Amino acid sequence: MHRSRFASACRRTFDEKAYVSIIIERTAIVNRFGSIFPKSVESAENHDSNRKNLGKRAKGYRISLIRHGRTEANDKGIYIGRTDYPLSQKGISELYNKLDEFEYPHVGKVYSSPLQRCTETAEILFPDSSVQIVENLIEMDFGDFEGKSADELVKKPEFLEWLKGGADSRPPKGESLQEVQLRLFKALRTIILDMMQNDILHTAVVTHAGIITNLIAGFGLPKIDPKELRPAPGEGYDILVTASLWQRSGAFEILGMTPYSSN
Repeated sequence: MHRSRFASACRRTFDEKAYVSIIIERTAIVNRFGSIFPKSVESAENHDSNRKNLGKRAKGYRISLIRHGRTEANDKGIYIGRTDYPLSQKGISELYNKLDEFEYPHVGKVYSSPLQRCTETAEILFPDSSVQIVENLIEMDFGDFEGKSADELVKKPEFLEWLKGGADSRPPKGESLQEVQLRLFKALRTIILDMMQNDILHTAVVTHAGIITNLIAGFGLPKIDPKELRPAPGEGYDILVTASLWQRSGAFEILGMTPYSSN
């Protein structure tokens, strides 16, 4: 999504039915697994007298979600989930150009998908930050659709059925939305707990477009049509995670796009 369209996308209304499966799944996950914050933090949020003693635990945790750079598979328009493509030369050049054009956030740490297109992106965009691999940030498993384009699949009934969506919908031998949402909840919990333990207030997550879309559509406020959530390579969104909002809504706040304009 282009920066000039972000604000209007936040305000735009859309068919709530598009969110039914995602919201139901988010609610089920939160009800089953609870909070991404320690219980001591959330219980203290309920008592005004305890809030002043929370210290760093009550602060908001800012995370810059950034899509990896371009690969040859992206240029071919094929589905790549677990296939470990490196960045293309074009993708590498684009990232260095973005470093000149935009201002990337100064972060205390970077969390990355284990796939090399993400770790390479992290090393280029955040050369002075340590990188921690989070396995649950890996791209969706596209199963039998892996390595194929939409044009190749468009006449297959199983592909058309998958495009209808739904929590249990999955590519043959692939991963369902339900499974993706569950591991993204676990990834977010891992990241927040690590940020708290190390007193880090701003980090970056380098992952995949599908993961960013599912994370924001599933847990982000304000609600944005998932079709609008398609960041360009090397770009993404800033979110703010707080115990109070998570406790009330099982959600985080979407702040805007990243990187930032250098003007």
